[in-house]
Amino acid sequence: WEGLAAEEKTFADAEELRRLYVAATRAGSRLVVSQRARGENQNPWLFFKEGLEGAPSLEDPGEDVTAPAAKAGPAIDPEGIEKARGEIAAGWEGALGKSYDKVLPSQYGIKEEVDRRRPADEDAAKRGTVIHGLLEAAMTRPEAELEELARSLCANQELDEERAAEYARTALRVTKSGEWLRARRARRTFTEIPYTRMLEEQEVETLETGVMDLAFEEDDGWVIVDYKTGGRDRDYRPQLEAYREAWESFGVGAVKEVGVYFVDHEEYVVLRNSV
Repeated sequence: WEGLAAEEKTFADAEELRRLYVAATRAGSRLVVSQRARGENQNPWLFFKEGLEGAPSLEDPGEDVTAPAAKAGPAIDPEGIEKARGEIAAGWEGALGKSYDKVLPSQYGIKEEVDRRRPADEDAAKRGTVIHGLLEAAMTRPEAELEELARSLCANQELDEERAAEYARTALRVTKSGEWLRARRARRTFTEIPYTRMLEEQEVETLETGVMDLAFEEDDGWVIVDYKTGGRDRDYRPQLEAYREAWESFGVGAVKEVGVYFVDHEEYVVLRNSV
């Protein structure tokens, strides 16, 4: 213990000297070090005493100390003050305003702001995420065990894993559809394609970012399909039109058809067909 205590004291003493060195070397044009007439064992600057021999002392001002005259402040200009206030307000308005915006095609066509934090909506969104994951796997890896994957996806989304078999059957029904078989026979097929593009003629720079569920190329053009779980009470044309414009703007090829596959209704609805 004694050895460790001695080692700790050595470190503490060295650290104290380091702080004194830092304090003494930060002065710009003058360094004033106070000393004590008595009780030097309480003097925190005792370390400097030897080096201060011969250094000039500050003159004692005595008891009659006259405060320096107050400096006159700047003249107050009411018009200048109002102008400055206006400039400051304008500056804050510019700083707090939007410098860019971000939009999601999946929100196009929604007429009212929806509170998506409600439990029912949240569970429906999580279910949709699981179904989308199963469909992506089924297209890219036809040999995948969907029910096992569904259990993993349910756990990831904090959903009841007992529903895994139901979700797997839902995805399996989609794979029996005519649209699915078209995608399987297509020249090229892509799933879950993320993209971002800059929109033109907006008040501020606006990024559109989305994910296309399925795109496949047939002899006469591309087909873009979006999976929807749940109801059919929305107009999805603006969303799919945005996907079409984005796809063609990237130079991949002309889109001949866009449509929505309503998973729970096992129905495919073509929203645009240019053929």
